[in-house]
Amino acid sequence: GPYKNDNTPHEFIINGKRVECYFSPSDGVNGKIISTLNTAGHTAFVNTMLITRSDIGYTLSDLAQGGITTKVIVKNQNDCTQTVVNTLTSALGSDFRESGEPGIHHHKLVIIDEANVNSDPIVLTGSHNWSNSADTRNDENTLIVHDQTIANIYYQEFVVRFRLGVPIGGNIPSELELGPDTTICAGQSYLIDAGASFDTYEWSTGATTQAITVDSTNVGIGSQKFWVTVSFEGNYQADTITVTFVDCTWIDDKQNIEELKIFPNPTDGNLNIFFRARSTGVAIVKILDLLGRGVLQDDLLVQPGSVQLNLDLGNLPEGTYLLKLSFAEGMVYRKIIVR
Repeated sequence: GPYKNDNTPHEFIINGKRVECYFSPSDGVNGKIISTLNTAGHTAFVNTMLITRSDIGYTLSDLAQGGITTKVIVKNQNDCTQTVVNTLTSALGSDFRESGEPGIHHHKLVIIDEANVNSDPIVLTGSHNWSNSADTRNDENTLIVHDQTIANIYYQEFVVRFRLGVPIGGNIPSELELGPDTTICAGQSYLIDAGASFDTYEWSTGATTQAITVDSTNVGIGSQKFWVTVSFEGNYQADTITVTFVDCTWIDDKQNIEELKIFPNPTDGNLNIFFRARSTGVAIVKILDLLGRGVLQDDLLVQPGSVQLNLDLGNLPEGTYLLKLSFAEGMVYRKIIVR
């Protein structure tokens, strides 16, 4: 509480990296936050539950006006003071966002110059909310880590939170969405469309058009990531999609099965497979992820006639998978989606 003494070490070297440690309310942590922000030479990315300290808001505004790329996401603008909201909305525009995800956005961190090794890449994090209570009353801890690798790890998570955030002010760009990862047969093509709402497009293929068509010509069998960076009135977004090309052998007269049905698809976890077997044989049912790794397998001996199999996919993460149904005569692939 407020009677705590400043009586702990603050400077450490851990695995060759400088780490600072401070406790609230004895160690003046709000001043440490501001001084850390002011070390930014290139970027300052804030990912925090709330900001009620006007001095922090003014510092972030000064950074942005001084040419530092400054982005801020908070849980909800209503958790910040109106002074902070007005200051950051004016200075940052759509780079001031509130969380657009369910759950509690409970972060308390800033990432400084993560992409500039010749600067001093920093992560400041801990349990200290950016508020008066945390600075003057609550028992909190703050770490300041001077390391580019740590900064980059935190930055990767920040990018996801920020992309899913909702702009509070400024020109609000349309949300870029390339859609879910997908699987197609080798020899087929797939259209990836970024949407018509942006000013510029830069694809990983070198294209600068709204949409690209991809196929397996230069990829072969396997997965390929495609990404695009778009801009709208000076605001940039990026998204990535993985397209997997598989060697599809579809059902024909040589197969041991007919009338293949897979339902429901997409599935919430319960997947039914129905087919008619023409002869006795072993059917191998595999679920593969988009890297071709098996995540589930079931082998069964089938007799001529109707066959029905139920698979429980409830433990699989949401996403796109391949169902591979193999017989001595050949195999069948089908794309399934777990949601």
